[in-house]
Parts: sequence; structure tokens; C-alpha cells
Amino acid sequence: MRTRTLLTCGVLAVILAGTFALSPAAGPDPLAARIGRDCKVQFRRDYLGASCPTPVAYSTDVVNGSVLSLVGELTGVDESWVRIRTLRRETTEARANIRRDEFWIPRDAILLIQFDVQ
Repeated sequence: MRTRTLLTCGVLAVILAGTFALSPAAGPDPLAARIGRDCKVQFRRDYLGASCPTPVAYSTDVVNGSVLSLVGELTGVDESWVRIRTLRRETTEARANIRRDEFWIPRDAILLIQFDVQ
């Protein structure tokens, strides 16, 4: 009985040690320091259905009519999402309006985020 208990405790210790060793290191998100800055988010082409057999530069904004990037202000980040606020000008016959939209983008869908160097 004692051997079984020791064996069970040993197996649990190995499982827990492996779990913590494989977990990503906890720490501050490097994007959090850039909240409030303007950026360009390039989307993964496969998430948009715009993947193609020929190479496409990472900075390409449109492929076959599909928009591959979004420009705006980084307004928030967490472990699963990145939030971007964009400004859009809508012009009607009566007047021009500036509209703000906020996009929640899953991190898995992001190829890269580009910031201007300050």
C-alpha cells in the first residue's frame, strides 16, 4: 500500500512539474506598454481566406480585393485579444462625419503589429 501511495505521489509530481515547465512564462505583456499608440495590424492570410500559392510580402495591404490590415490606435490587450480603434470619415450630402469603430481582434489571427519608431 505504501509503495502504491509513493508511486502515485511521484507520478503526480512529475505531471505537475511538466505542466509548469511547459507553461509560458508569466510576465507583463509587451504590447501593454504601447497602448495609446497608432499601429497597423497585419492579419494572417489564412484566417481571411486570402492565402495563395505565390509569396506575398508581409506588408501587403490588399490581395485579390481582400483587405489584410487595419490601421488605428491600440486601445487594449489581453491574453486572447487586441483592441484597435479606427477613425473613418463618412460623407453624406448634408455633412461629413467622423466615425470611431473599435475592433476586437483575436491574437491568433494576427501576423504582425507595426508601430512607428519614436
